[in-house]
Amino acid sequence: NVYEFFKKSDTSGTRICLNVEEMEKVPPFYAINFGSPDPTPFTIERDGYVAYGENFFESVDFDSTKLIYHFDGIEPAPQKNIELVLYHESNKDRELRIKIDNHWTRNVWVSSGEPVVVEGMIPASCLEDGEINVTIEPVPPTNNELAVCSAIWIYDLSTGQGGSQFAGKPDKTLPIIYSLRNSYPDPFSKNTIISYSIAKSGNVSLKIYDISGRLIKTLVNKEQDQGMYKIRWEGTNKYNRKVSSGVYFYRLKSGNFLSTKKMVCVR
Repeated sequence: NVYEFFKKSDTSGTRICLNVEEMEKVPPFYAINFGSPDPTPFTIERDGYVAYGENFFESVDFDSTKLIYHFDGIEPAPQKNIELVLYHESNKDRELRIKIDNHWTRNVWVSSGEPVVVEGMIPASCLEDGEINVTIEPVPPTNNELAVCSAIWIYDLSTGQGGSQFAGKPDKTLPIIYSLRNSYPDPFSKNTIISYSIAKSGNVSLKIYDISGRLIKTLVNKEQDQGMYKIRWEGTNKYNRKVSSGVYFYRLKSGNFLSTKKMVCVR
């Protein structure tokens, strides 16, 4: 919701408008937990599953060659983001390669006992037909390695809209972990959207800093419930004046979680 407050000066007739945008919880387009005895409807290839513990990320699909998941019915616009949660317990670090069709590839190291969230924008070229294949494979692909995946989330990056479609563990609510996502668009000229998720209810602060470490603006400083959120930064400082072009950092803090990311303003 956006609220507008107007004040009309008695002397100059100047109209001052202050826009205040409330935080919104972001519903995912797809929110799938893996690691169940039965494969999800989106699972194309897996060897099996393993449950290491009670936390959602401790239940994983695995495959010695590659995990493959297929998603359809995805509208190309607005821009879609994807997040994958990877986890294993095997007393060694594992390197995994994530691919979306043949247009997006990312390698990531996953340490034993530590969940890793991998995030990225889905290239528009992948969504021309409304379908994508997500592949996770070990690097190198040998019999001593495993591909693993706990969950995949797909959501609209710019608006956060899209009907939730749950699979895998439909009797449970969407699991949420602490995360701070890349702002969109980046670079930006007018405004940018920052999305994040909170695992436990508590005080949340989200602040903007310039490259020298000077506080530019506090976007959030209040109690929030567990969930996924987004907020728009209009590229202004605490006096609501436009900031100059340059590199800026946004920092999220909640409980023991602290994460900082970079963005660029181009006027």
